Amino acid sequence: MKKAPELAAYQLLMHYGISRPTLENLLFFLSDLGFDLFDFDPNHLSESFLFLQKELNIPDEILAQSGFTLSCGDIRLVFVRYNLSIPEKQYVLAHELGHIVLDHLQPGIRPTILQEYDANVFAHALIAPSVLVRMSGYIKNHKLKLACLLVALIVFITGGVLLVYNIRERSFYGEYYVTSGGDKYHLRNCPVIQNRTNIHRMTVDEYKSEDYTPCGICLRDSTQP
Repeated sequence: MKKAPELAAYQLLMHYGISRPTLENLLFFLSDLGFDLFDFDPNHLSESFLFLQKELNIPDEILAQSGFTLSCGDIRLVFVRYNLSIPEKQYVLAHELGHIVLDHLQPGIRPTILQEYDANVFAHALIAPSVLVRMSGYIKNHKLKLACLLVALIVFITGGVLLVYNIRERSFYGEYYVTSGGDKYHLRNCPVIQNRTNIHRMTVDEYKSEDYTPCGICLRDSTQP
């Protein structure tokens, strides 16, 4: 089953817990997948390269490319031009990783145009992942730190809620209720205020104002709350 290039790049990043890979990360990916890097100069081919070219039947025209990958038995090599800039080398390595991860490598068979396109898509998704991918990688790499921050946030919010509740409770006087425009305070189940919509809990300031006296029904025996 053909792998989607973007998904394959995302899975690779998540596997290693990296949100945006550096050149060192890409080199590690290759090594971990069993491939070695071979820098080459197409204008001055080393004896070791000429030996490999002969043994592996590497065609001369492939040397015009910035990079290519060969996998034949135990030989697994990624060739990259030695004089590339870091961004260029990153892209070439990401492209070759695409061929590796997407299972494009077949002994003696060059990748097709479609496979080259998929490797380019993979490289772009790997080098410049979406914000969501970068966030996922960051979360995976900083689980403990984020867990501590989350606990601290919950404690802070809970403390704030309790503080507001305590302040609000201290602003009320007991469990007494008054009506707008009335001069009596009542218990919540007092029949006088049942089904009334203009009631509110009595505040300390309202009690201290002495504008209210106990209800003669629900607080008949009270002289003060």
